[in-house]
Amino acid sequence: MGNANVEKIKLDLMTGYPFKENNKQIPLPFWHYTNANGLMSILGHSQDSRKMKFWFSQVDCLNDYSEGKHIITLIQNLSKHLLIQKEISEEVNNIVLQIEIPSEKAFIYDLSNDINSFSRKGIQQISFTPFVCCFSFNEDSLDMWRYYSKEDGGYALKIHPRFAYSRENNNLLHFEYYSVIYDDKEKDEMLRGILKKADNAYKMLAGEDGGSEDIVRRYITNAIMKLQYKFKHQCFSSEQEFRIVVYRAEKKPDNCKDEITPVHYRAQKGSIIPYLELESDINYLMEIKISPFLQGYNRERILERYAQQCKREKIIISQSLLPVRH
Repeated sequence: MGNANVEKIKLDLMTGYPFKENNKQIPLPFWHYTNANGLMSILGHSQDSRKMKFWFSQVDCLNDYSEGKHIITLIQNLSKHLLIQKEISEEVNNIVLQIEIPSEKAFIYDLSNDINSFSRKGIQQISFTPFVCCFSFNEDSLDMWRYYSKEDGGYALKIHPRFAYSRENNNLLHFEYYSVIYDDKEKDEMLRGILKKADNAYKMLAGEDGGSEDIVRRYITNAIMKLQYKFKHQCFSSEQEFRIVVYRAEKKPDNCKDEITPVHYRAQKGSIIPYLELESDINYLMEIKISPFLQGYNRERILERYAQQCKREKIIISQSLLPVRH
């Protein structure tokens, strides 16, 4: 095989994936379920009355310990099945069984700030750590109220879709958006496409200089890293989750004018959780709905007064009317 064809295969492996990588458009409003402390931090912690502040928690410190790792179990089980069916080679299966997802993600930072001078001398590879904030397309869901707010009440914030793209202007923060996939058949189809493409590339590159095994390993690793926060176990399907993942630079590149976003820490159920505080326009907050588990005195009026004190007078406030047992 000629060098040109080898380079073409390598480029396709590094840039072409058999699935849609991200959500380019978010057509519907989404909801953020939280408790009273979470609501007060969103409304009351910003010094600018035109802003609200959300917390993005470090991914490997979430309540679900399988977060981001579910995909490893799926692709390894599928790989073994395809090997038995003789649809992929033993070599590719061995690569898959040794795959590990790094806790950080590397991005290339252009030091030159000039697209015409982009070269290996003008770039730096920087490690970024993922933080996530979770939302739901499921409005006024009893399951969501139970998951996130039954013990100490709870609130659901209705967020305009444009909120997702109101990112901070900082090159040291990288944003990605995911509508979570729960359906096992859909996940299987996407992972099958990755493995088939990896197997074809491995066979075509066999005997070529440059290490076909290493190239295929990097392809599979990069592919599943693009999907690791998009896949969740089917038992969580009632969440209808939409998530925003923010990658934060671990160090400041040379000649970069942006500042690294500080990490804050909070206590939660005996653990110390790192998180980022990121601001957004308060106008993206469309409504606050009070949990059906919070009943009795006039909670709507009290919340209205609190919103006024925070200079958030124009927010719609409503009470969930779902029937619940106490």
